[in-house]
Amino acid sequence: MNETILVVPARRLPADLRAGPAAVPAASWAEASEALELARAVWMPRSEAEEDPSWKQVIPYVTLFDPAGRVLVYPRQGSERRLHDLWSLGIGGHINKTDAAGLPPGPRLLEQAARREVQEEYPCRWIGTLDVMGLINEDETDVGRVHVGVCCRLVVDPSTAGRGDGELDGHLWADPADPSAALPAGARFELWSELAWRLHRTL
Repeated sequence: MNETILVVPARRLPADLRAGPAAVPAASWAEASEALELARAVWMPRSEAEEDPSWKQVIPYVTLFDPAGRVLVYPRQGSERRLHDLWSLGIGGHINKTDAAGLPPGPRLLEQAARREVQEEYPCRWIGTLDVMGLINEDETDVGRVHVGVCCRLVVDPSTAGRGDGELDGHLWADPADPSAALPAGARFELWSELAWRLHRTL
């Protein structure tokens, strides 16, 4: 956990994003960047950011759909152990300073980080564009207290997919009318997935 990642001051998040578990629409990378005030963002060692809820680590969070409209869901099993035993419908990761390649915090960096996450976790042919849906935030879970999400949507061709880094092993394609119906008995989604799906249902 020695990486240096992008964070924003929690107290400067928009009021509607701080009002309980929240899902706030945003129509573009520029709008999401402005809402998070990425001009005020700083780079911080992840080990410090994980222990300091006065900062929020910025996470691109991408939901994948196939051409038939089904949504990808998967069991959490990666490096974030606090989410193990939960299911997700978003692919997410930190914005790393090393990966920024000199780009300043802003819309281009947000989009680049989101693209990188998809390429690492579900390499495949894209259909259409990577579209911003909105922002999610919650302070109820250990993970949520130190992270804020930029939610995106992407249609992909599963027939062209490689395995990626293994984080999506065991994934399923679920009916968008009720993604939870695809989960094993007793399984449930992480809170971020519930918030992200709120955006997808309303837009």
